[in-house]
Amino acid sequence: MGTHDGHRQRMKKSFAEHGLEGFDDVNALELLLFYVRARCNTNEIAHELLDRFGTLDGVLEASVEELESVDGVGRETAVFLRLIPEMSRRYMMSKRRVTVVRNTDDACEYFRPLFMFARTERVYALLLDNMLRVISCRELGSGSLDGVSMNIRSVVELVVNYRASRIVLAHNHPHGSIEPSHEDYTSTDMLSKALGSFGVYVLDHIIVSGTESGSIYKCNRDYRKIV
Repeated sequence: MGTHDGHRQRMKKSFAEHGLEGFDDVNALELLLFYVRARCNTNEIAHELLDRFGTLDGVLEASVEELESVDGVGRETAVFLRLIPEMSRRYMMSKRRVTVVRNTDDACEYFRPLFMFARTERVYALLLDNMLRVISCRELGSGSLDGVSMNIRSVVELVVNYRASRIVLAHNHPHGSIEPSHEDYTSTDMLSKALGSFGVYVLDHIIVSGTESGSIYKCNRDYRKIV
């Protein structure tokens, strides 16, 4: 057993017995890389990654292409690192217990996992029946909310196909606050009017930023509760 092999076994043993207690970000990332880089000094790669992206969350939120630009990181390693946040997101989504959306808190709880680690703006529609039970949740698009809202026809078709009678919208502000923008209000109004002509009601519009979430309607004096 070589020096590196002994070091790896000690780190794995420490994690198995105590978790990541006592590990700094470099050591935690070094340990993670053991499982994709069997024969190299992963401590050096961990340092390179943290030097490039600044923080552990910066590393795990980087794209495959950005990760590949770091010395010692190939395609397989980059994909492996991207898999970590995506699996974390999938894990949090699987823990959701919301099947009926009775209020804004229920809507926020449902949507928050969808936006974990998101670096671009995404827009979702949560489709409900007339008893406020969840039928489906569909991504409307990514990019700016204003750009997505222009394709009203596709949203109407989605609602009709799923026979939804209520809808809750959600989008994220990846690098901002949960304060609604002028475009957020405008887009919500446009969709609300379009769907209203089909007897479908936009019950709420949730904005998520990091661990925070809030309702456009609560930020507006004309706020309407989900009923």
